[in-house]
Amino acid sequence: MAKRVWAEAKKDNLTLLAAGVAFYAMLALFPSLIALVTVYALAADPAKISEQIEPVTSLLPQEAAELVEQQLTAIVESNTGSLTIGLVVSVLAALWAASGGIGALITGINAVYGQEEQRGFVKLKALALTLTLGAVVVVVLALLLVAAFPSVVDALNLGTAGRLAAELGRWLLLAALIALTLSVFYRVGPSQASARWRWMSWGAVIALVIWLLGSIGFSLYVGNFGSYNKTYGTLAAVIILMLWLYLSAYVILLGAELDAELDRRERVRAG
Repeated sequence: MAKRVWAEAKKDNLTLLAAGVAFYAMLALFPSLIALVTVYALAADPAKISEQIEPVTSLLPQEAAELVEQQLTAIVESNTGSLTIGLVVSVLAALWAASGGIGALITGINAVYGQEEQRGFVKLKALALTLTLGAVVVVVLALLLVAAFPSVVDALNLGTAGRLAAELGRWLLLAALIALTLSVFYRVGPSQASARWRWMSWGAVIALVIWLLGSIGFSLYVGNFGSYNKTYGTLAAVIILMLWLYLSAYVILLGAELDAELDRRERVRAG
């Protein structure tokens, strides 16, 4: 199976697809942060968002994490925290810009599944906007889970063993939430009616594991062996962030490649 998936990845030019997705993801990243902060501010204090996404930014190389945190700080400082017509318009504009990255991912997943896009522009853009909004909501829910967890555990007085079990349960729940989100992308991304729905697909689980390990490894490499600051100077943080997005896009598409291969095998068995 692994050899077959790898061969299909080479055949589909997964490296080039991932590069395209990473480029559009870079363009969509900061509009996504604007939408994220705006939605999050309706439920919690946005000033704490940098602290609460630290488990995610810690996976990034230091330079990339600092770049994201600087942008978050600037967005938070300009955010009013109240729901106004102007705010709604700005959120919609941010979601529209961010949906470009999701649209590129849909195109990549279509290529992995060997599908030609049959959906019209309006339907496809509506799908990209819906997935973008859904991704923002998932991130907000994850942040609220992280933020509320310590106070809930303290109130329950679970003891040392109970706290360790609750901590493990929290990270397992967050991992399941990310894997479920990927499963949704793998189901609705391909332009085919026969794509099988899985609550937790193998592609999503494997992609999540590889992404975590790859992000940690990339962060260690940049921090200890890379020479991006010497090579790129002030652009180092942007280049490192772009490379991390490329790594993430490649892993997500590789997970889709695995699910596509499993779908092909099931159709052969059924036919």
